Amino acid sequence: MDVLTEFKVPYLGLKDGLHQFEFKIGKAFFVAFDNLEVESADIELVIELDKKTTMVVADFKFRGKVEMPCARCMENVHTSVEGSERIVYKFHGEEDIDDETIVFVPPHLGEIDLSPQAYEIMVVNFPLRVVHEDISECNQDVIEKLKDLKPKVNNNPQWEELLKLKSE
Repeated sequence: MDVLTEFKVPYLGLKDGLHQFEFKIGKAFFVAFDNLEVESADIELVIELDKKTTMVVADFKFRGKVEMPCARCMENVHTSVEGSERIVYKFHGEEDIDDETIVFVPPHLGEIDLSPQAYEIMVVNFPLRVVHEDISECNQDVIEKLKDLKPKVNNNPQWEELLKLKSE
């Protein structure tokens, strides 16, 4: 079974009003979007849909942990993640509106696929750079190799003279 199938909500069968959906997000969800950086995930995602006649307002809220490679040593790091976002799914109107929080759904489809927006909302809220909190937690062999690869400062007197001219 496709891991993303459960994110397809048939809006034609829903009554107007509030509906809540809860999802458990694991690594398979991220693999489905070709995200191979996430080594493991344990995320609770709650999506509250407010169905109206011409639109569905979806409030996404998530909280949990992901395991990703450290940017310094490439060892896995457990990171807490959380976030929320509101997306409006419209069935009619101008489709060329440049607003990322509005998604147009052809009315004849009969269902809304919540997975692309859920994925984007989570990934955007991940830390930009994942590292161990303390460098001592990093793989010290890798840190030592990185220090060895660091370029040595070349004290070239000609460049020093040119830099003096620049500062004058």
